Amino acid sequence: MPRLATKESGAGSGCAQSPSSRVVRVGFRDKIGPRPRLPLGSDP
Repeated sequence: MPRLATKESGAGSGCAQSPSSRVVRVGFRDKIGPRPRLPLGSDP
């Protein structure tokens, strides 16, 4: 998965301030753990 590595590399470079890094982090957590873990309340 070179895409994830590239995104993470960019975030560490200085993109951490951008909202993109936040989205990437959320996606990573979602992939690692189940969705109900997030306090979104979208899933019943």
